[in-house]
Amino acid sequence: MIYPRSLENNLLSSKYHIEKHGFDLIIKDGFKGKRILEVACGTGFYSKWLAENYPDCEVTGVDFAIDKIETANSNCSGITNLNFYAGDISTALPNNYEYFDLIFVRSALHHMTNNLEGVSTVMYSMLKPNCKCIFIREPLGHNAIWAAVRAMMNSRKQLTDESNLYIKNITQFSIPFNKYIIYPFDLLSYMLKILPASLITKYIASIFNWVDSLIFKYVPFLKKFGANANIVFIKKG
Repeated sequence: MIYPRSLENNLLSSKYHIEKHGFDLIIKDGFKGKRILEVACGTGFYSKWLAENYPDCEVTGVDFAIDKIETANSNCSGITNLNFYAGDISTALPNNYEYFDLIFVRSALHHMTNNLEGVSTVMYSMLKPNCKCIFIREPLGHNAIWAAVRAMMNSRKQLTDESNLYIKNITQFSIPFNKYIIYPFDLLSYMLKILPASLITKYIASIFNWVDSLIFKYVPFLKKFGANANIVFIKKG
């Protein structure tokens, strides 16, 4: 499989395993002849990755920020299976009703908590039956320790504008969908964020994530205490 270069850059961080899993979810069903929408696409890095490496699909990116879409268009000129639009997803796209085979969003659902039902209704209507909406690396807030670490990093400007998602938010977003699945990460491995980079190796990062996977498997009630999660919402026919 072909992954974004950003995965290699994050190989020794807590981001690597959750983002690799997220992109595995996106890639696993194949792309031939499919229409894919990236919401909150920013400057189009991931949309460009998809369009260039999987030319049999049609990729669309949308973002509120006009300047980011202008940058995306500049960076991606000449890619014929890729289009960008600025504005609200409910009005910015020329085709939106049951048009897309996949919608994916990276680290943005936690910024939509003031209108979860409205956003989910729009995304649901855009998906074809038997298709998915995938959210990659969303922060969860049930673990008080990691929530405190995140708040400390916010105060130090190491993170910007980071809020947390809770199960009640995910449940609220899921109302129009038939099913949702939460894939938690970073129960213990989130400690990699506060360790000096010089102490972290690929081997250590893998061990932490392996231990996390065992804990989530055998003690499932701890799943909501992961610091981050990938979330899949499924629309059935």
